[in-house]
Amino acid sequence: MNHSWKIITVIALVLALFQPASQALAKVAANTEIVNSARLTFDGGTVSATVTVTVALVPAQPNVSVANASGAYTAPDTPALTGPVVIVATANGPADYTVTATVAGSTNTTAPEVSGGATVTVGATVTSGTSATTYVTVPAGGAGGNDAEVNGIGVNDTIVFTVGADTFTRQVASTTDNGDGTFRLNWSGATSAVPASGVQVGERKTVNLSVLPGTVVSPGTDITVTVEAEVATPGVAAVTALNTIPNAWTTPPPNVSVTSYVRNATDSNFNPAAGSGTPFAINAITSEYFTGGVTGESGHTLEYVIVADNSGGAGLTGCSISELVPEAFATFKPGVYGGDGLFYIDPAGATFTFAAGAVGANQASFVAGSDPNLIVNVGTGADSTTAGTIPAGGSVTIAYQVTIN
Repeated sequence: MNHSWKIITVIALVLALFQPASQALAKVAANTEIVNSARLTFDGGTVSATVTVTVALVPAQPNVSVANASGAYTAPDTPALTGPVVIVATANGPADYTVTATVAGSTNTTAPEVSGGATVTVGATVTSGTSATTYVTVPAGGAGGNDAEVNGIGVNDTIVFTVGADTFTRQVASTTDNGDGTFRLNWSGATSAVPASGVQVGERKTVNLSVLPGTVVSPGTDITVTVEAEVATPGVAAVTALNTIPNAWTTPPPNVSVTSYVRNATDSNFNPAAGSGTPFAINAITSEYFTGGVTGESGHTLEYVIVADNSGGAGLTGCSISELVPEAFATFKPGVYGGDGLFYIDPAGATFTFAAGAVGANQASFVAGSDPNLIVNVGTGADSTTAGTIPAGGSVTIAYQVTIN
């Protein structure tokens, strides 16, 4: 009868070893070797046999957070901010984690971007045996020798573990091979509590993302970009996390000036004294223009120059220059610049001429009887239907002529 109970007990133990994996197995570190030895003793000697079982990795969702950063916006997509994704492993061994990041939301900007996702290996283990306030004891997991890496955790890695209600974060200063299949992970700075056997120890690792602000919509209003990070590892559902505080760029207020100049193009005697004006090269001809003091007679041609200057720290988007030509006193001249009615200098210093006609037909339009009647889309990217951008430190110039009625 006694032999029967022994056989039943052995069978029960064997069946227990081969039960399906569950979270309970995370109480033992992955790669731990469970060695069982059986010995038959008989008259005249003994015979023994051993069998080894290696504990497998039990996948678990990591703890994930996305940190934020801030900076001063200086230009489209400048500067890039670093948005760290922090991963803390909660499995019983090392695993690969793939970080994929996207823009989850933004304010006061167009086309922000985020890049820099990666796949990283993050270590983990479980305490086994006696620990203290300056070290934990863990299974060797196949490692050997002082300062060896243990289940993906090595010297200078950051580990996180919880004892009761307290969570501790420490940097591994060294590892010690105990020579009995266990290691010590050592740190400086004693903890206030000692973990018991079976406490999960996870590495904390950071994946840095690069977040670009895009282009500011309204200078003087801050940009914010919220990043969402998805962290996936085989065997469990992916984890997603957002910036609790978005990345932020402060944008300086606009510093813009618009100056109107004019000259009497028919008779220079109706202009102020030579040398008192500002020279501009309009349609390859350099002349002096004035901010006041110009006179004229019926039939004289007046040439106007308008300069818009952005001396602020951010580009101005959606830029157009409008003018109300007083049609009761002057008539717009549509074909004075090689058959076109408007001369234009863009932010890069390139020169163009446009016919000013119906709205949407050209970059410039003149619609008699409207207020304003002359509208010109200006800046980088401007065309017949789009108002452009005057970059920080940039300017644009338009010129046109009228005849005094």
